Amino acid sequence: MARQHIPFERTAEAMDDLLGVDCSTGFLDNLYSEGADGLVEFGEAVRDALRCSEVVHFDETPLKVNKKSHWIHVASNEMLTFLHADTTRGKAAVEAAGVLPSYGGVAVHDRLSMYFDYKDATHAVCGAHLLRNLASVAVVWNQTDWATAMSSLLLWMKDAAEAARGADRRRISEKKLAEYLKRYDAIVASGLDANPCPPNNRKRDSVERESYNLVCAFRDLKSEITLFASDLRVPFSNNRAESDLRMAK
Repeated sequence: MARQHIPFERTAEAMDDLLGVDCSTGFLDNLYSEGADGLVEFGEAVRDALRCSEVVHFDETPLKVNKKSHWIHVASNEMLTFLHADTTRGKAAVEAAGVLPSYGGVAVHDRLSMYFDYKDATHAVCGAHLLRNLASVAVVWNQTDWATAMSSLLLWMKDAAEAARGADRRRISEKKLAEYLKRYDAIVASGLDANPCPPNNRKRDSVERESYNLVCAFRDLKSEITLFASDLRVPFSNNRAESDLRMAK
């Protein structure tokens, strides 16, 4: 029921069809409650272990509970996953989940602004999200050059990091990393040139805002975006957290 995300009614039907057991949905609901009560100490142990981890992935996804909007928040590493259900997406839910507020390691996420409010953590931005953002922007004729150049650079850096990790090195060579970061700065400058202030005090339209906000993110979050290349403990993407949320979706 829990493992396969089967609704109470279908579980009751399966119990009757397969085992000849007549049970109510209320009985199954009580099993959930008893199971949750029995896992309180285990949940705290998982929280504590994640707080002590060098790298933790964070993400969130919406879902419906009795036709009302809820959110599942995840904190996970390669060994442990902690899921927290809440009625909100924001900081109140992150506080209730209880991992990030007291976390001092590397927090990998998709650059949702609230995550950066937690100053004790070192932040790393998901490269896979950035590649999707860049692909969306690159279809605009005057954004193609810088967006495709940045996509290529991120993938080159990803390959270099994976090669260094495979060779049991702690980081990309200083020379190679410096070359990548110099190229990064040049692409950001090109992107800013492609997004000047609109004439006559006109506000940017939605397409222009998307491009401008993205290049500003690359400008302002350089360390967080490139951390995967300077610290090989840090993965390129936030796929760990996304995978842990997939069943909830």
